[in-house]
Amino acid sequence: MTPTPRPPKWPLKWLARFCQTELIEGIAGDLEELYLENIQQKGKVRATLLYCLQSLGFVRLIFKKKPKRISNMRAIWTNYLVTAFRSLRRQRTFFAINLVGLIIAITCSLFALVYIHDELQFDKQHAEGAHIHRLYKRYVNEAEGVDHLTYDVSGMMGVTMKEEFPEVVKMTRVLPWWHPFILSYQETNIPTEGVHFVDDNFFEIFDFVFQSLAGLDTCK
Repeated sequence: MTPTPRPPKWPLKWLARFCQTELIEGIAGDLEELYLENIQQKGKVRATLLYCLQSLGFVRLIFKKKPKRISNMRAIWTNYLVTAFRSLRRQRTFFAINLVGLIIAITCSLFALVYIHDELQFDKQHAEGAHIHRLYKRYVNEAEGVDHLTYDVSGMMGVTMKEEFPEVVKMTRVLPWWHPFILSYQETNIPTEGVHFVDDNFFEIFDFVFQSLAGLDTCK
């Protein structure tokens, strides 16, 4: 059995460097078919010569490989790192001052963000949190040089505002009791401290969640 003649390999290797990768397989198949036909009709020598000439015919701009777009981001970051390292070696004091300043600035920014977030979340757990306001008074004592705001207001101020201002729908008062005492109910005595007394409508304004509601009506 006579082996099937094969065309030379170097034209395809040269085309593989020039042409687009997805076109090489189709070009190689067409050239090989023409090569086998030319061997039968014109002989091996002329078929090989035609094969090489036909291979050169595919050297066109439309078949040329498109250049790969190489991102320069890696080179940019490498340059930044090299520059920073050189700056650290040559000007260590200046670099340390800048680094400490950057750390302080980032830390202050984070603290400010945490504080703002905490302020914005104030009373968000209550359904009417946007309409709940705390009453303050301005305390001034010129003799002692004191001028500040305090939540220690008169017990009748809230009642009076509710009567005179229709915008005030509800009001409640909180009275902190700083001294420890004993809370008694029937035969049970409970030592307490840090107790706050409130009006009976306190839980109509604030939506606090209780773990147990037992005895809540009794405490009103």
